[in-house]
Amino acid sequence: MRKMTSTAVADRNAHRTGRRIGLAVATVAATVLVGCSTMPATPGTTLSEPVTLRYSEDGAIGRYRLPVKVDLGRLQFSEVQWRASEAFTPEERAQLATRLQSALDKSVKAVQPAAPSGDARPVLVRATVTRVETVSPAANVLSTLLVLVPLDRGGAAVEIEALDAQSKRPLAALSYASYAPLSDFGARFSRLAPAELALGRAADEFVALLVTDQRIAMGVGR
Repeated sequence: MRKMTSTAVADRNAHRTGRRIGLAVATVAATVLVGCSTMPATPGTTLSEPVTLRYSEDGAIGRYRLPVKVDLGRLQFSEVQWRASEAFTPEERAQLATRLQSALDKSVKAVQPAAPSGDARPVLVRATVTRVETVSPAANVLSTLLVLVPLDRGGAAVEIEALDAQSKRPLAALSYASYAPLSDFGARFSRLAPAELALGRAADEFVALLVTDQRIAMGVGR
């Protein structure tokens, strides 16, 4: 058998090293792509009336707002509805519904005036969870050991609307969807944590929609 020269051995080792580096670069690139892609928002199918949602460029957020004043102190919340997969247990559905409701309450209280206006009309808020993606903590532990990143991600999609409590006319609507970004590293090791984070962000986005467009309707901040 011919013995390989030192040059041939060096070339072979360099080739193997190059392949390993290439594989590592490809893995990291794929990880970045997975972590940065967005979950598409649902098309408003659970809203009480069809409205024209204006979507963000990435399709993750759809918004609708009439330019009328909404007094956050007169909001009335309906029970959160479930239109996501039926595979989730009643306990899991209740956990996520409670998370969304509490997030809406918290977001409203953060910007709500001390007392509601006496002449403001009551506004009914309806929210529906339309999609939930869980994570596998075990799979993410394994991928973190192999490529230093938890590849399995989770998130949620939700539709929220504000209606005139008397006429039921839609005043505002939001369709929101989000995966947990890599910045929420710890959430990728708990089955429902990414979905809970997404629901919390949806609540903030909905209240921001009410407040921002209310100011525009009142001629403030144009």
